[in-house]
Amino acid sequence: MVGKNLLTRASLVLCLLLGFAARQLLAAGLPGSLPEGYWQDAADPDFLIGFEDSRLLIGYGGRVREVVGSLSPSEEGAVGCEAGRESHVSFTREGPLLLFLDAKSGKHRRLRRLPCRPDSFLFALTLPEPFPIAEARVLAIQKEIWERDRAEQAALRPAQPLSWLPGALPAPAPNPPGALDFRMIEQATENAELIETLVKEVGWIDVRRFGYPASKAAFFLVQHTWDPVLLQAVLPFVKRDVDAGLIEGSTYALLFDRASLAAGLRQRYGTQVVSDDRGNVLVLPVEAREGIDDRRQALGMGPLADYVAVLGAAGVAFSEECGSASSLPPPQR
Repeated sequence: MVGKNLLTRASLVLCLLLGFAARQLLAAGLPGSLPEGYWQDAADPDFLIGFEDSRLLIGYGGRVREVVGSLSPSEEGAVGCEAGRESHVSFTREGPLLLFLDAKSGKHRRLRRLPCRPDSFLFALTLPEPFPIAEARVLAIQKEIWERDRAEQAALRPAQPLSWLPGALPAPAPNPPGALDFRMIEQATENAELIETLVKEVGWIDVRRFGYPASKAAFFLVQHTWDPVLLQAVLPFVKRDVDAGLIEGSTYALLFDRASLAAGLRQRYGTQVVSDDRGNVLVLPVEAREGIDDRRQALGMGPLADYVAVLGAAGVAFSEECGSASSLPPPQR
């Protein structure tokens, strides 16, 4: 009887161990499938990734920083959509671990599966509602933002203005193939840290409190970050100023489209473009192409054909990448 009980217990333990191993392997993903759940670098706990709804979320510094959408399995790991372009994600399985190639650092990270989504892995940023600020503080913020934007724009400003923007604001130059605006990210890292810290403290740099020039400069600083969380956080506040007639609708369109692409989705207004290897201007993936000029008109913008003509294009040509990407819903605020 004792021997039989020991055998039963041993079988139960073995069953539990095998079940645990099977769950770990399933979480890592079977060949030809995507992993599931949330993973952490064993050597650098600040680095996290998560697989959610066919998206790869990459986080560090306490929140999501990069998104690859519309993921599907590939031989090297997965292929998806990042910033409107096809993106290849490289990872392999090592038993229950995931060997993940961090494209930014170029190093392979050994990731372990977490039992649940960590609280620090945030895909949202809550900004305070506008509140009165002392005049001296307003002036200091205006000066800081103007100076940083002027320095940043000096290196990036193209020659031709957009006709519908007041003050001859610059048209976004098409990006070289494969590069997009990631060169801006490197130049704007310090500004991104400043603007995020600032809007957490005082809220969005809105027109009523800080004036049009400062609000517009803050928009450019945020736009250049390609930060999906920060971009989505400021969208509803910019929309308020647009609805109040304090800032042009094209500002919101540019921000919405950049936020969409940064989240691995398609843009809505066609403001984000890229140059192919022959120098042709391509409009990055857009939802419902047939209604794009109506959506642009609703924000006081001209037809898409006029927009790309400013950039030297003879006609509208759409990128065919990321065809399965979905769209960002409008902000609810």
